[in-house]
Amino acid sequence: LTLLGSALGCLAQAPTREHALTLLQAGKLSEAVAELREVITKSPSDVETLYTLGMALRSLNKLPDAASYMEKAVAVSPRRADILYDLGATYASLDKHDQALKYLEISADIQPYRGRTWQSIGASLAMQKKTDEAAAAYQRAVGYEPDDFLAHYGLAQLYADSEKWDAATREYQAVNHIRPDFRPAWTGLLTAY
Repeated sequence: LTLLGSALGCLAQAPTREHALTLLQAGKLSEAVAELREVITKSPSDVETLYTLGMALRSLNKLPDAASYMEKAVAVSPRRADILYDLGATYASLDKHDQALKYLEISADIQPYRGRTWQSIGASLAMQKKTDEAAAAYQRAVGYEPDDFLAHYGLAQLYADSEKWDAATREYQAVNHIRPDFRPAWTGLLTAY
């Protein structure tokens, strides 16, 4: 009976994605990552585990590793807009905007009405100094999600850089209306005046 109890105890302790999620929710990121890595060795094409591991690594700011696991998740499930978006956002955080745009644009093709994706596309295009394309992406983001303060702020910055002060002022005011605690917009507004 003791042998059976020990065997059942070992089964209960086997790493699972569900237990790793519990660890993530408890803020135990490193432990969750270790457990997810073990789960992946047994199920290397489990898209949910690959994605969860990528996101956990991203939370630990291990961006190259995060991108690697998200790439694997995309290889298994190439039409998951959420994974594509997060992979694109991870590449943007790595300042790899060509790769970021590749995945963000596929995500936008799948879910074209998601403003957050268009805001991220605008930000990557702005980093590449593609001002007109960035403005169009930000405008699309605002069209789908009028309260997206980051899209309004991105537009305001583009307009300010182009010395289109009336348009910049309008966008900074929109940001201040949505997020009055966002100081960069107040600073921008003072500059626009």
